[in-house]
Amino acid sequence: MGNPRFAWLIPALSVLGLSCSTLPSGSMCGRGSGHVLDEAMCVGRDAGTFPAADEDYFRDMDYGATKNPPQVAAALAPYFPNITPVQAVSAAVKGRNNWIVWSGGNDRLWDVLSVQSAGILDFLKTISDHPSIKKYSRDNRWRYLGLVNEPCFDKGNGPRKDRYGLWLDVRSDACPPDPFENEAKYPGVKIGARGKNMPVGSYYGYATGVVGLRLFPNPEFDEAAAKRWDPERYYTDPAY
Repeated sequence: MGNPRFAWLIPALSVLGLSCSTLPSGSMCGRGSGHVLDEAMCVGRDAGTFPAADEDYFRDMDYGATKNPPQVAAALAPYFPNITPVQAVSAAVKGRNNWIVWSGGNDRLWDVLSVQSAGILDFLKTISDHPSIKKYSRDNRWRYLGLVNEPCFDKGNGPRKDRYGLWLDVRSDACPPDPFENEAKYPGVKIGARGKNMPVGSYYGYATGVVGLRLFPNPEFDEAAAKRWDPERYYTDPAY
């Protein structure tokens, strides 16, 4: 968020479950220890406006456990007496979705690390399929980086217009849309450039083609930053 050169997308490692402030550096809401608000509180959003995703999108994981509601209820019964199979599956689905997809504000953390590492750590290039990055792409992420390719995606073979010219994996035509990208059901935090010259997006972000990595609209990617953004130079010019 602090560096417009990362275009409008900031990656977040949702699988780590870390939590930190998601404030855009140029628009702090409060100052001093214990007085800084996160993005949601800055715009008056409370926890009730961030319901957990209830789609059983990952039902084929964990040996298909959520396909057997009575079994899930039996496993949770020692901790939640009298839980029904329907309640048990709902809890398991929401928990698994949060573990894999929810970032908890990591977008701010990883952006700061990217900026302060002076280019040594660059997640937008990590998830890229641009031909100038010869060491790794969707073809060998697991072998080279230990990253798991998400099913339902194909290797990108050109700049994506819906991602400001970034070379990213593309959703396969044979698969339904990612339910977590539903901005109407899971509206993101409208702050900074979000909702002005760029979409607000979902608070679960956008899928990248890599499990556990999501992309979020950068609230500092305003109209001026958009005019300066050159995706091809970003990939090929180390000084950019």
